[in-house]
Amino acid sequence: MLLFGDPSVLRFKSIASVSTLAVIALAASTTASQAQSLLSPDRFAIGLTAGSDGAGADLQYSLNRFVVLRGRGTWLSFDYTGDAGELRYKGKFDLSQGGGFVDLHPFANPFTISVGAVTGPRKVDLSAVYRRSVLIDHVAVPASDLGTVGGEATLSKLAPFVGLGFDNTFTTRSHFGFKLIAGVAFSHAPDVSLAPTSGLVTQYPSLVAPDIAEAEHDIREDGRVFQYFPQVSTGITYRF
Repeated sequence: MLLFGDPSVLRFKSIASVSTLAVIALAASTTASQAQSLLSPDRFAIGLTAGSDGAGADLQYSLNRFVVLRGRGTWLSFDYTGDAGELRYKGKFDLSQGGGFVDLHPFANPFTISVGAVTGPRKVDLSAVYRRSVLIDHVAVPASDLGTVGGEATLSKLAPFVGLGFDNTFTTRSHFGFKLIAGVAFSHAPDVSLAPTSGLVTQYPSLVAPDIAEAEHDIREDGRVFQYFPQVSTGITYRF
């Protein structure tokens, strides 16, 4: 009989005690690490996007799991043609804009409610020519000899935005994230202004004034699609 018990039993108890302490220490370390990650997550992210408002880039800052601040710049340019009264016009659309948004994550997951506004050059440069001949002093002047009309159509410089989407930038374990946001930018009806710019139309402004007024009205109606401009964008992000 041993005074202090079997050495093997004591050795086993010592190993068990050390193992238990190690497990507790590891668990405490993991819990502390998790708590620290919740308290001090990666706050910033950059992203590249593409959508109905053009190619863009984002900078995001996470206030907490529920609120993300986002700045965005986009660039979009394209041409189109149409008929407006007696004129056939060509429009060069320029939608180079910047925006600021508050992205809300009410369930602390990728579901996003985005509110904000966009601003910047939001206009269409217009040029137009007559589609058919016009009587001037009882003489039919061919359309090609009449000259040109020019001007622009402008949208609101500041357009409120509201949208919904998916953005896991600050909820995924990876540094890379994905987002898809769809919403509407609100503008007043386009302001359209046209005037004779070259040729005979500059010499007979009162004669062509009714045609210009009709063209302005038709272009304004055509441009109402941009009054509630749908903006759908998708992209990838990198958190750091």
